[in-house]
Amino acid sequence: MLGLVYQPIVFFHARLTTPPSWWLALGGPLGCAALAMVSHAILSEKIAGPIVATAVGSRSLLTSLQYMGVVNAAFVYVVVWLTASAFMMSFDVVTGGTTDVPRILEGNALAFYSQLPWLAMLIALAAAFEPPAAWMLDGPIATAADLERFKRLLQQDPFLATVRGLNECFAVWLYVLFGVSYHAATRCTLPGSLLLALTTYVIFHLLSVLF
Repeated sequence: MLGLVYQPIVFFHARLTTPPSWWLALGGPLGCAALAMVSHAILSEKIAGPIVATAVGSRSLLTSLQYMGVVNAAFVYVVVWLTASAFMMSFDVVTGGTTDVPRILEGNALAFYSQLPWLAMLIALAAAFEPPAAWMLDGPIATAADLERFKRLLQQDPFLATVRGLNECFAVWLYVLFGVSYHAATRCTLPGSLLLALTTYVIFHLLSVLF
């Protein structure tokens, strides 16, 4: 799997010489989903601490929101894999490329292994993170202004901003690997494959962030 990082083109071309391994492929997005669930659960518990300390009776609502966030964090990786692969396979069929379109799905799944080191590190960072004193609220979040103020604290926090930035960088790298995988599985050139992958990134990732 080190070849996935150091020689991705060689790695994906080598995969075409061996039978597909769906158990191995599924380990990529599902492994990312599991690690994302753990890191999100730890971090959301740390973020919820200041709210619980000042807002009596909010624990049940916060717990529900935390569970929803954990599930969403897991689904993101599976949804990205399936939607990006579906888009690329559809493009390949329309343009008359390879007839072995499941290879695109398998290659994209294998690309998720590149995310595992970062997600494992994120668990360690989340466990070591302590909310700053500035997060302690003067009273319960009772109005929209209170909620907006707390959201600004989260957005301006250097640790969370760094995590968001690194997540975005690794997301771009994931889509680059999608492009390399598509190039290996089809007759599309490498520049064309990377352009397709980055177009997919813009459509399915940035739009989800904006909206």
